[in-house]
Amino acid sequence: MSTSVKIHRAITGLAFVGLAAGTASAAGSVASWSSTRTLQVTDPQYQMTAYIVPVPSGWKSAAQVSHATGCHGTGAGLSSTARSPDGLTTIAHLPGVRWSWSSSPLERQQAANAHCASIDVDSAASFLLNIAIPNLQPGAAITAILPLDAPGQASLRTQLENAKQSSDEAFARYHVPPPKLTIDGARVRIRFLEHGRLMEEQVQAVIDCNETQTQALYKMPASTRRNCSARNVYIVRTPQGQLADFVGSPALLQLNQGIQIDQQWWARMSKDLEAQAQASLAKSQAQFQQFMRQAQLNHEAMMARGRQFQQQEQQQFERSQALDQAKQSAIDQAAHGQVLVSLGRKDFINPATGQTIEANAYYDHQWLSSDGSTLIQTDNPSLDPNGLVYPVSQSWTELEPK
Repeated sequence: MSTSVKIHRAITGLAFVGLAAGTASAAGSVASWSSTRTLQVTDPQYQMTAYIVPVPSGWKSAAQVSHATGCHGTGAGLSSTARSPDGLTTIAHLPGVRWSWSSSPLERQQAANAHCASIDVDSAASFLLNIAIPNLQPGAAITAILPLDAPGQASLRTQLENAKQSSDEAFARYHVPPPKLTIDGARVRIRFLEHGRLMEEQVQAVIDCNETQTQALYKMPASTRRNCSARNVYIVRTPQGQLADFVGSPALLQLNQGIQIDQQWWARMSKDLEAQAQASLAKSQAQFQQFMRQAQLNHEAMMARGRQFQQQEQQQFERSQALDQAKQSAIDQAAHGQVLVSLGRKDFINPATGQTIEANAYYDHQWLSSDGSTLIQTDNPSLDPNGLVYPVSQSWTELEPK
């Protein structure tokens, strides 16, 4: 089975915690164990067991639940490492990451302003080659790009069918087309030199993507949006020549099958994530409907102005009336300015939309949230709330004096 891979050399911003280097020792046979012990991994946010992770007896091990936030956080994820007594063989799971991409230049600029650059990666192999491996093992040689094994691929097909069914049912309630869903897995094998010893490593990941098409609207062309997330990244490391036998060993397969997710923890976390997703969807739909209503009003206003202009061309008295209206408008603007001065207020312009916003005149810097609901006022010229205040849901634009 061939794997199509997009190469994106300039990707930055998605990082993993690297695995600690093992100490060099004499090469031996493929790592094995006679018994295992279990780690009960507690989620610090919910104060309850989240995972039960088996590890070989006598191996050094550590595990925790990480809650990553911000542009690339996926919420709760397992982070675990088990290393053989000689330090040469490692089994690890790292938390996943998420990213987004849009064909709209405006949305890409908004993402950049929020320090969440748009990343065009939509396959597991591309994610591993361009994001995971360059962060984990920069400079490593790629020796193989492989799909998941047959059971893994069958599992992903089932997951995709279930996800599509759930998505169709959820979006039907909002009378909008469901997104295009993909679930893709891949394995990449690499070779690198560590403390003078050649090492092999297999890095495996599964990514989920949903892609939506935005219709052309008033002054906004149609665009494509894609949101993706990588699940826990699975890593196996051995000395050169031992990787293929180790990843195919029944002992390692049984060890991986022994990882358990606490169902009470999963249900609680899933419920919270579902509530957040539904709230976000409802908010997005409300904003879309408001935008459509405003676009219709703008269109009607434009048509009305066109009819008025035609009438003004035909009748001289209407041209005089237009001059009177312009004069009155100037008077109104002057009066408006006087009122603002007396109240300590001032008009500002949103450079992204051209919208006029009235705010306190005694603050030199005004920052407006991307949803237009929050205004941060400050005299500090170095304060930039982007990435600091509501970094997941909002980006901020500095207003300009009118």
